[in-house]
Amino acid sequence: MALKMTQETEHKLERIAVLLNDEFPDASPDDVAQKVGVVTRNLVAQAKIEDFLPVLVHRYAREQLLEAHQRGQAASAPAG
Repeated sequence: MALKMTQETEHKLERIAVLLNDEFPDASPDDVAQKVGVVTRNLVAQAKIEDFLPVLVHRYAREQLLEAHQRGQAASAPAG
């Protein structure tokens, strides 16, 4: 059975990409939206209740963006 979300939860999920775009201005908005979408779909598919979905989606998408940002900085850092 698919999880039925309230409008409030849907609104919170929609705001996550905006918040992460503000936090990671160097990341492409499309990349941010894609990561948020994938994390959202994965968590919704497993969720039994919706209460913590926005918090978990924000956390996991943010972690992925932070890792990508750190990898990018390490790759562009001068050697030695």
